[in-house]
Amino acid sequence: MLSRPHPKSFRRALLKEDGDQKHRSRHHRAFLDAETGKMLLADNARRLRDGMFGQGVPAEAMDQHLSVLGNPAALEAALAWYRANVGLAADIGSITVPTLYIWGDVDATVGPDAAHGTREFVGATFAMEVLPGVGHFVMDQAADTATALMLAHFRKHPV
Repeated sequence: MLSRPHPKSFRRALLKEDGDQKHRSRHHRAFLDAETGKMLLADNARRLRDGMFGQGVPAEAMDQHLSVLGNPAALEAALAWYRANVGLAADIGSITVPTLYIWGDVDATVGPDAAHGTREFVGATFAMEVLPGVGHFVMDQAADTATALMLAHFRKHPV
């Protein structure tokens, strides 16, 4: 897993009164609004670029992302995930396969409570790698490290 924690861990962190996940996830509510896609693409996708640049996504990678998501139909399809998962209430059980979770410690959208809580929802071998100075978009900031970690995990747990 890259960045996203187990949904139950995420939801628990989101509902925590004294936690910061609610603040980190404030964009989820905006994503439910039918006008959000237009807003994110307005002014050469300024808001989308600002949010991703704020997470350390390099300009070249941003251009690649926008080559796919930078049109209304594609962005609406991406936003549909949030709209279909209102309240993050999906009842997903425990993960039953060996799991590697890679999380950047400066992720602005997934906090430490949600990230570290993922371990509780994995009923198989679990390894968590915390990448210092990396944000939410791990493959844009630390692709070589993440790839090496994944390959090592696959070697250790062949299919």
